[in-house]
Amino acid sequence: MDDAAVLFDKAFRYLTGIPAQRVHQQIGEYFSVPSAEGCPAIQTPWGDEFAPAIKDCVRCAETWLGGSSLPLWWALSQNRKRHRPGDFQEAFEAGFLLRLQQTLLNLREAAASRPTSFDV
Repeated sequence: MDDAAVLFDKAFRYLTGIPAQRVHQQIGEYFSVPSAEGCPAIQTPWGDEFAPAIKDCVRCAETWLGGSSLPLWWALSQNRKRHRPGDFQEAFEAGFLLRLQQTLLNLREAAASRPTSFDV
């Protein structure tokens, strides 16, 4: 999963002509969305300078997952505005979606592990 995020970023930058300055960082320099609910941490293609944006997005995603009455798209679009345009907003968006992905994967695994017996 970590390698996929880095490769996607590299391919996107290549196709759009954006220099891939951070793609060549050492693996240890990337910031990860922390583990949650039994799902492992997911590495992002962003370095430590983006840690505040990624920490904020995780907090926002967890607030929404915790029962926020806001629509999901609104929570994402309004909270991303708190970060500088460009890479900081992209890091926020990706981290927000990665936290949701972790939760969805956990729910899918939990559903798959439940017994399917219809015994009464």
